[in-house]
Amino acid sequence: TQAMSLRGDVYGYSHAGGRGGVIDVSTPIDIVIAGPGAEDQPGKLVLDSSLVSRWGAESILIGGSRTFGTNGPGSATVKVVTSSITVDNAGAPLTGPEIILAATRSLTLAPGSQIEQQGSLGGKADFLFFGDPAVPGSGNGTMLRVSSDETAEIHRFGVTQPGEPVMTIGSGASIKGASIILDSTHATSLDANASILGDAISLHSGQISIQLDNPGEL
Repeated sequence: TQAMSLRGDVYGYSHAGGRGGVIDVSTPIDIVIAGPGAEDQPGKLVLDSSLVSRWGAESILIGGSRTFGTNGPGSATVKVVTSSITVDNAGAPLTGPEIILAATRSLTLAPGSQIEQQGSLGGKADFLFFGDPAVPGSGNGTMLRVSSDETAEIHRFGVTQPGEPVMTIGSGASIKGASIILDSTHATSLDANASILGDAISLHSGQISIQLDNPGEL
């Protein structure tokens, strides 16, 4: 396949008291999540954040695919195939009860980008597993998870150091949700003017760099 266009509607809403749909977007090429009207970029998959939000899925994973029940009930193993994800959607937030972005090398929120949890899961969030304990390096990567479940968790197998994965949160980028997990096996750069608002926030990284204006003496 040389091209893909995702412009239609997906009805992933649940009936009252039920679980909603689960959507995985998996591709080996780089992904750009942009606002409405963004131009196509050669060699990349460009997603309209407003359109993806309208799909109404209970849980959206971008960058890989899930296999459920691999480590018991309520678990899912994520196979990440996308190397790089860039979110550049100022003014058109990516929303849903649960949003998961995963890449093997880089995950970037450009200045002014917006990701926001809206709505609630119909049950407890799945415990996500990455990598294979028998394959060194298979768990390396970056991941962002925003969920309505404050107890949402992840675990990585097969992580090696040093590595290449880098997460970058730019100036004015906004992440909101009951639960927020930012995870990078190598490095994370968090701009001082980025906004991360949540009831439960977890930052996992081999290295974390926080850029401060006039930080004063330590």
